[in-house]
Amino acid sequence: MRRMWLAVAAGVCTLAAGSTGVAARQGAVTGFTPTPAPVDVVCRDPLVTERARATRVRPLAVQDGRALRYDQEPRILSPEYGGTIALRDFMVAGDVPSVQFQFADGAMETWTRERTQVLSGRLVSVFQPSWPASALDRAMIFSRWGWDFPTLLWGTVIGGGTVSVDPVSGLSIAGHKQVFLRIASSGIPNVAVAQVPAAPGQLAPDVQYSSHVVNIALPTFGDAIVLDEDDTAEVTAVTRRFFQLFEDSYDAIALVPQSNILPPYNAVHQFVKNDVAGIGHAPVDRSVEFGSASGRLKGLEIYPQFFQTNKVSNHETGHQWGSYVDWTALNGLERAGHQTSAHDPLWANHPSFLSSVLDATRRAVPTALGGWEIQQSPAPIGYSPLLLYSMGVTPKEAVPDIVLFDNQTQFTFGVAPDPGTPVTGPTRTATIHNVVGLLGERTGPVPAEWQRATIVVSRGALLSQREMNYWTFFAQRNGDPNRSGVIDYEGYGSFDLATGNLVDMVTTIRPLPGTGAAIVQPLGVDYPNFAPTDLRGLTLNAPIATLYTAGQTLRVTGTVVAGPTGMFNRIAFRLSRFGVPNTGSLTAYPVGGGGTFAADIPFPTPGRFQLELFLLTPDATSVTSRFQVSTFTVAPAAAAATAAAAPAAR
Repeated sequence: MRRMWLAVAAGVCTLAAGSTGVAARQGAVTGFTPTPAPVDVVCRDPLVTERARATRVRPLAVQDGRALRYDQEPRILSPEYGGTIALRDFMVAGDVPSVQFQFADGAMETWTRERTQVLSGRLVSVFQPSWPASALDRAMIFSRWGWDFPTLLWGTVIGGGTVSVDPVSGLSIAGHKQVFLRIASSGIPNVAVAQVPAAPGQLAPDVQYSSHVVNIALPTFGDAIVLDEDDTAEVTAVTRRFFQLFEDSYDAIALVPQSNILPPYNAVHQFVKNDVAGIGHAPVDRSVEFGSASGRLKGLEIYPQFFQTNKVSNHETGHQWGSYVDWTALNGLERAGHQTSAHDPLWANHPSFLSSVLDATRRAVPTALGGWEIQQSPAPIGYSPLLLYSMGVTPKEAVPDIVLFDNQTQFTFGVAPDPGTPVTGPTRTATIHNVVGLLGERTGPVPAEWQRATIVVSRGALLSQREMNYWTFFAQRNGDPNRSGVIDYEGYGSFDLATGNLVDMVTTIRPLPGTGAAIVQPLGVDYPNFAPTDLRGLTLNAPIATLYTAGQTLRVTGTVVAGPTGMFNRIAFRLSRFGVPNTGSLTAYPVGGGGTFAADIPFPTPGRFQLELFLLTPDATSVTSRFQVSTFTVAPAAAAATAAAAPAAR
């Protein structure tokens, strides 16, 4: 799944003047700068992948100028980081002396090549771009980050050559490529890490593990993936090593490279085994090839970016069962959008995690006048009834009639149109009985649990402690160990929530007997605090909680450390609810001579919010927000009390 950031028109969170609620005695703050909001583009088509593998290994038609891979330094950013930020060994296909890069704030840069080398038989150009710490201030203005999106948009490589489309996969194989950096709170807890034995008295140098992550070091990992559509040889080397040391009791493996790899997808699901009939996908069993002697392993998910988000994770996991209905064969619907053989069409009433057209935060609903319009999807965003039927957790009788729009091209793929946008044209209706008539009855195993192991593959040494902290935290968070019902800023919850708590995702790591003991270490993954240094430019006197009760007011105190002493004389915060820009009031508070401040942040109504910081100079009449962090959950009193009393993680 590829996350795109749009700076104009739909998908922009506009900070409009005149809706600030700033106290007059402290000076109005107006003229706020628009901040981009994320819109998603999804992953490679699993059916196409299977067809490609059934023939031969097929190199990608990689054009000169396409970005391939880089190593972020530092590996995991902290918001308060004050050193050099670098993209080490940034590789671009072909003989390319220079590269154009558009930074997150729109500024254009030119990178000059350091050297060339040969990667998997292909000449590549290698660049070593770096930036001072001030670039982090620039980037954070344009990219919301937080516990639900611990990633920072850094900019866009302007691809060389002509943008073209792979005839098999339908994917763009040249052109622009966005660059993201991994960032996390300095408050992520340290996790216990163990290595496995290689021999009596010796530890294996290539494997370590925590409660929810296995790290395997494979020096050449990623060399083939960036240039070859069929990456089986590399990934099976990882999975086979995994099953030598850990239980063969997993339904899926989530594979995450330590390097930032830039193939023509940002996440992808691959079938290892399909033993479910009646969903539109042929049976397949490659479990032994991946090292699963028990035959239990069903899916492999590769996450070059965005593993940490429930939105992306749920999309890729959902591909194990959908969406493989041939709607054209079923009722003549002319399809459009992204990878239509594996994604849902533009339909009414229910959002789709696997849509070929709309972002799942939007759905088409009937109007009072008999038409259709776009509305925001209710949270938590769940799997569609048709996908739940394909999983086997809901009967076919529970699948309502499916209203399909004839005009499948009226929206650009992956967009989130404004609520109230008309959905036009005639419709046609399909029933679950039509689907069963085409595909046959759904038969096969029905999951009550979905066991997923997360493997982070490093190319050189094993991961650092901070990297293990980062990946372990988010692997545990994806599993929703307390079933606490945490929902992110956009309305996405865990896999458990997406299934209506009918299937439980379990992400614990279980070593084989004799290779080590399982590590049990529940983390506070539900509503974690932001650390005192997480609001860049400030040093707070205490952490900031992320769960509140409606009507509560948070008092934030600390010191402004951004810029020279005395540069800023006022500070303001604002909460904005998803889909409703400028929701909260914005009041400016004085900054003392030593940079000290005290501000009150009201939480008047329930909802999911992002927090913005504004720093004002003495002569400022307008200011751009310095950053946005999320998610802050404001719950009714009863709900907040229930969440606070959640049981210990399993």
